[in-house]
Amino acid sequence: MPVLLEGTRFGWKIAWVVLICLPGCGEQQRPERPAVSQPLERVDGHPSEGREAGWESAPPRPDALEASSGGQESNHSSAEQVPVPPLASVPERNVDEQALREIGIEVFRSRSLILLVDQVSPEERIEFAQLPHLVDAWIEWLAGAYPELLRQAERETLLPLTGHVMREPALFVQAGLLPEELADLNHGKDRGRDFWLVDQPTHYYRRHLLLHEALHCVMNARPHQWPVWYLEGMAERMAIHERDGAGRTAFAMMPDKLHVEGGFGRIGLLREEVRAGRFRTLTDVQKLDFGNFYPHKTSYAWSWAFCYFLSRHPATAEDFTTLTSARQSRDFHSRLKQLLSRESSRLEADWAVFLNNLVPGYDFENSRIHWNAPDADDAEPPGTTRDFSVQVNRHWQNSGISVTAGTRYRISAEGHYVLGVDPLPWESEPQGVSLAYVSGRPRGELQMVLYQPGDSSPARDFGFTTVIPVGRQREWQAPTDGTLFFRINEIPSEWGDNTGPLRVRVMQP
Repeated sequence: MPVLLEGTRFGWKIAWVVLICLPGCGEQQRPERPAVSQPLERVDGHPSEGREAGWESAPPRPDALEASSGGQESNHSSAEQVPVPPLASVPERNVDEQALREIGIEVFRSRSLILLVDQVSPEERIEFAQLPHLVDAWIEWLAGAYPELLRQAERETLLPLTGHVMREPALFVQAGLLPEELADLNHGKDRGRDFWLVDQPTHYYRRHLLLHEALHCVMNARPHQWPVWYLEGMAERMAIHERDGAGRTAFAMMPDKLHVEGGFGRIGLLREEVRAGRFRTLTDVQKLDFGNFYPHKTSYAWSWAFCYFLSRHPATAEDFTTLTSARQSRDFHSRLKQLLSRESSRLEADWAVFLNNLVPGYDFENSRIHWNAPDADDAEPPGTTRDFSVQVNRHWQNSGISVTAGTRYRISAEGHYVLGVDPLPWESEPQGVSLAYVSGRPRGELQMVLYQPGDSSPARDFGFTTVIPVGRQREWQAPTDGTLFFRINEIPSEWGDNTGPLRVRVMQP
């Protein structure tokens, strides 16, 4: 709950510095937001860095990311996600910055964002001053990656956005900067060109939620009829960012351990969902709508995973990017249906493997199912004995070896390979490393699954979640017809640097 102003260190000293007329949640008229005519420089009197914004020119990473238990959801009502009219031209805004400072609200600026923050300590000024420049870099990246989402004409009318990071929402209400109906805001909210967020416990998640809400402003800049899973999934995906020591920032990557420590909890929620038997198929995620989405954190997690998966999978990535141009519901769903219909059973199997193996830093490229069987010239001739070379730096691989229901087989393997190099390499053979376990089995152990194209189970995993340990040798009877896929047991974020040979033989005893 917001703290009443008389309980603050500012006492009763308050100034009505700005009045923003905002419509209610269900109204269709977009609010007009005044612009700022002053030069784009930091409010503390120091000029901005003057570097051209781009993904490579964001401010450096903070000294450390603080730990947090999990990501939070933003608060959006269904009324604000219906089609909206275009933005009006940007009128001038007169901001009395001195009056704002007197009540404890600081202003930081860049080309793309005017940021208002209360109770900023001297130690925090650098971090907050960098946030508008982070948005500059993000806007440049967004315009290049999704040109239909942020066209030049929209940049001229939409920007700069106005963001509010609030420690005491009551202060913003009394200053006329926050609508009273948003006074009990828990996380984040957008409206027109403005957004608000309650300050977060970590530097990372503050930046993440700020970018999440900024994307809602961008997506709502023109009329649309996008489903809620797309709106929230894209906002989550595009808010993920990483800054390196050279001052460069990348966006929309797979979150790693630092993101989790910084407050991104979606991966942990998804792992809990899958373990609890609440796996959602590709079709299930699309059923998330305004009636069942909010306020569940898991809805955000599934939507992020869905958008990330479709944006990275080679069968869908290119066309998924162009969905931003399909703003009418019929067009959007028609194009999505066409996109998902390509190799649908393989896509569903890839989705099941993705969700059942998802960890921070997940190596998407090497963790995908590798569907191509060995070339005809390389494959062993059909018969009672077949050999296959397993690549130890890839997930499930199609051996091209078909088996028949009820037939017994002997699978044997030999090889010596190295797992990773950081911090130290592990040497392994087909039985795996007994000192290191992944998902309850030795790391490096040879494993297989039986791919069943005709699978009609609710999970639509086509056999890829039923892992069969092999090790050096195993006698096995095929429960049904299918094709064998092999892998070694590995941490899904650690495939890339494995090396060495592994040979498998499948024969009928």
